[in-house]
Amino acid sequence: MRFLGAAMVALMIDVTAASGLDVCADRAGFGPGTVGDFGGSLVAGESVYILNASLEPSLLVISRIGAPRRIKLSSATRGIEKSGLGRASDGTLCALSPGGRTLLCFDPEKGEQIREQTLPSRMQGVWNVAGVMSYATFGSERGRSMVMTEKTEGRPFAPVPSRSEAGPLSGMLTNLFSCGTGTADQTPCWFLEPAEILILSREKPPRRIAVPALKGMASHYPIRSLLLTEDVIWFLVNDPPSRPELIAGDGKRLAHWDRHSNTVRSYSLPGPARGLVEGDAKTVLIVFRDGTVKRCGDLRSATP
Repeated sequence: MRFLGAAMVALMIDVTAASGLDVCADRAGFGPGTVGDFGGSLVAGESVYILNASLEPSLLVISRIGAPRRIKLSSATRGIEKSGLGRASDGTLCALSPGGRTLLCFDPEKGEQIREQTLPSRMQGVWNVAGVMSYATFGSERGRSMVMTEKTEGRPFAPVPSRSEAGPLSGMLTNLFSCGTGTADQTPCWFLEPAEILILSREKPPRRIAVPALKGMASHYPIRSLLLTEDVIWFLVNDPPSRPELIAGDGKRLAHWDRHSNTVRSYSLPGPARGLVEGDAKTVLIVFRDGTVKRCGDLRSATP
């Protein structure tokens, strides 16, 4: 199913007016401290993997069947960056080491480190993009593609051209980039500032969603996290920062755009949140700053 019918869509969201049910459901066994220091997440088959990038890194594995499991990641003595989680073609789960120049890959069942791979340049994140493990460079050369992918059967990938500004520092800031959770063939990514959303898929140009102004959101760095399903995009909305020069804090509101009806719902969250993990057209699983994991949205039709 094509998520967006046009190459560019202008999207205006008023997140000040709450609608629907402003509730989240507590989940047994997922209270405070469940996730130590949220570093990213990944949906693979029937399982959701949540990275705890604390001093003792681990994976929280939530399955549709069976109890949740916690897997300690061994050999990650230098720590792990809070910059995403990817699944390589060999099935290992990978994250960046501090500094972003090395990829650490682990056995998803035992947590043992399988390999350590030196990357061609410093990376700012690793994710699964349209089903392929991918990383983004700190681009500053205008027009150069920022997204690199793991070599899998020679499949091409749509380029994400770097945006440029005068000077290396401003160029790096303009090209701060992140990706969220999507479907098997489409992934929502975004430039942090100025905010611009791209829907990436293999073998097709990126589809862009312009975000000129979002009422009630931070004027700078407004998006904290994105999640795309076949029918909707979920937005975790950043609060305005305490000082204009600071990046906005954790998200405290949730916005939901239904592309079929072109309607938006907004939800007040019970606390500051770090990331959107998994969801459908009605609800989304969220990791909060205190480490709790809750399902939020229209709970009348929610799955457990």
